[in-house]
Amino acid sequence: MMRVMSNPENDLRSFENLVHARDWEAIESWRPRVRPEHVAPLVALYDRVGTWDERCAVLQLLQDKLHPDTRRCMHHFLSAPNGEDENFELTKAIAVCHLDRDLGRFVTYLGDREKLAADVAVWRQRALDQ
Repeated sequence: MMRVMSNPENDLRSFENLVHARDWEAIESWRPRVRPEHVAPLVALYDRVGTWDERCAVLQLLQDKLHPDTRRCMHHFLSAPNGEDENFELTKAIAVCHLDRDLGRFVTYLGDREKLAADVAVWRQRALDQ
């Protein structure tokens, strides 16, 4: 079987298309393709997009990359309104996990939304330690 090498520029275009389409299933399936060199361009995309849905999509792509450059975006997303479904709430859980530098806590938030709400409130009041 031939292994197809990923092209970072093509991946970035694909990521951007997924973000604009807000194709949540495709975003989930593309998460493993996000590499460290994609972090800075995805953070820049977060800054360029105009809706909370698109910002949510960017952060979902970045969720497996615990990287200092994501912290500002993660903190910013905590001010997003809660959506009609749990998508925003779960993305806020991702954001808090990044800010606390503990991705393993996500499972706790899945089962304890009150703790998530409390931790979101704490982080919304806290300045980033940059």
